[in-house]
Amino acid sequence: PSLCYSVRSRWRRVVSRFYNPALFILMKKAEILRIAIHPVDFDHPAIARQIQCLIRKAQSDRTLMTYGQLVAEASMVSEDTP
Repeated sequence: PSLCYSVRSRWRRVVSRFYNPALFILMKKAEILRIAIHPVDFDHPAIARQIQCLIRKAQSDRTLMTYGQLVAEASMVSEDTP
């Protein structure tokens, strides 16, 4: 699962603002938490603030990384596995 915002209409933005924090809590123990961010999300100040807040919360007990970093780390682990 991934936290992803739908901003095409007002009702989608409202649902996203309730759904994503709930999913964030449910994903607390997940090994990987993906927060999908799209440039258009930042056209909506409330969405932008919530994304920033969730990232700050995630940062408190997770290591933030890009896809490239995740793939590089995964490939190093697989090379070490006999």
